[in-house]
Amino acid sequence: MRTRRWGSRTIFVLFFLFFSTGLAFSKTGNFAFYALVLPAVFDIGRLALRGKFDQIRPWARLWPLYLCMSGTTLAILCYEISAGTVHIKSYDNASRMAMFCLLLWIALRMPVHYLSRLRWSFAIGVVIATVKLYTFTRGGDDRVSVIDFVPIIAYSELVLLLGMFALLAVRWERDARWVQWLLMGGCLVALENIFISQTRGAWVTLPLFLVLGLAGALRNSSWQRVAGVTALALAVGIGLAGQTHTVQLRVSEAVEDMNKFDSGVDRDTSLGLRLQLWKGAWILFREHPAFGVGPRNFPAALERLHEQGVLTSDAANLPHSHNEFLFNMATLGTFGMLGLLAIYAGPFWFFIGHVRTRDSETRRAALMGLTLCLGYAAFGLVDVMLMWRICDIFYPMSMAVFVAIILRRKAAGTRQGFPGSAIGTEVVK
Repeated sequence: MRTRRWGSRTIFVLFFLFFSTGLAFSKTGNFAFYALVLPAVFDIGRLALRGKFDQIRPWARLWPLYLCMSGTTLAILCYEISAGTVHIKSYDNASRMAMFCLLLWIALRMPVHYLSRLRWSFAIGVVIATVKLYTFTRGGDDRVSVIDFVPIIAYSELVLLLGMFALLAVRWERDARWVQWLLMGGCLVALENIFISQTRGAWVTLPLFLVLGLAGALRNSSWQRVAGVTALALAVGIGLAGQTHTVQLRVSEAVEDMNKFDSGVDRDTSLGLRLQLWKGAWILFREHPAFGVGPRNFPAALERLHEQGVLTSDAANLPHSHNEFLFNMATLGTFGMLGLLAIYAGPFWFFIGHVRTRDSETRRAALMGLTLCLGYAAFGLVDVMLMWRICDIFYPMSMAVFVAIILRRKAAGTRQGFPGSAIGTEVVK
């Protein structure tokens, strides 16, 4: 028992380290990720060699979810089979998503009260990441494109997700008032983060997150009431934000960009480049609908479109299409589109099935999971999230925690066994 408890504590520390410091310090994030994945491989292998398949079977039953999380990896495999080439490096980022199955195995070794305590790492992570952003941008005076090792857009969007996790983790019926205020404070700091970064892609997702946040707070209310409160809060929020200089400036810049693009005066504005790349990606998909042009061939394909007059030279030199779905369609074709949809839709289907449960812990975990899936999908409309290593790690790490909480709570009611405990009731003490 002592060895198992030490193992659970170590796993908890690694997850806590990732969420609290992973965005600010790349080495701690990578270390925590691999320090969790590698023991899971040895643990599963050890049980398999000893023939203890009864301990593996409950975890293995989630194979459809693991298959969905391997969607992009399988799409790359399909492309390479069609092209007759093998490039191991092409699987670098996508394989981290597929390692969700290993992260879930190791997360299931933690008892529920350890999993629940991770909510403090969300709030701490928001504060540390915002301090770093404040330093890099000099309080928002400088508009930088990269925060250390992460593009500022993806950086702020991940911080916003952490803030939403902290808010949804509030136990409104049990937490002391000071606990509620601290966790809500984490969400407010995350809002300040996207305000400092001036990330319009994160701003447009706020109505979605507002609905999810209110769904967690107004858990006994009808959807009509949630919709009404959401509309009121949204109107007040837009009214207040519209009075700030930063929001006014960024909105006016967007309008000006569109006017310049429509008139042909300047196609290389922030929005103009995106519109060009969206059109170019769609052209590439129509030319290669099944398997795409291939991730390694995307720069050359953009250069060809530039020679044809479809893209400007500035647009042709960008690394991606600023749209996750179009980028996957252009590089991996229909298989890429289906693989990306599986990564978001598979977990979404799992979490949506637990939103209306009576168990409050399960419901909160399900709402956090929905926030993760919908957030990534929404962010992917204006950016390519899964092109960056931290984004490919953050998604499966977060999902492993939320799925583990749900499975542990279900195990408590059904006495179903999971790795690390003899029976389900053992893990909720």
